[in-house]
Amino acid sequence: MSENKNKILLNSLVIFYILTLIIFFVGKNRIVSKYHLDKGPSKDSGFHVLLTWVDTFAILFIIPLAVWAIWGSYRLFRKLNPQNQRLTTTFVMIGVVPVVGIASYILYWVFILTFYGFAP
Repeated sequence: MSENKNKILLNSLVIFYILTLIIFFVGKNRIVSKYHLDKGPSKDSGFHVLLTWVDTFAILFIIPLAVWAIWGSYRLFRKLNPQNQRLTTTFVMIGVVPVVGIASYILYWVFILTFYGFAP
């Protein structure tokens, strides 16, 4: 891929994350204020709405990051071993994809615990 396409892809990813971050925090603040989650006592329905919001955005943050990590590692290993594409693909599928999957699962729960916490 050309250098210009890489810059466009990276800029698009940065813009996506900035917009997603803004939408996430504005929505989270509106949910917290609408259901009075910061003051208590609160209805359980407010916590459910907040959990759904945080869960959705955890996926929106983590899936593109995981895809980018797999794609980047494939490109890196392809550069390191240009003669054997089959070996590179096999290594990425057997070695990188499970590691990225486990890391994504851990990041998902870290995101949930950071922005939702141990609420009911």
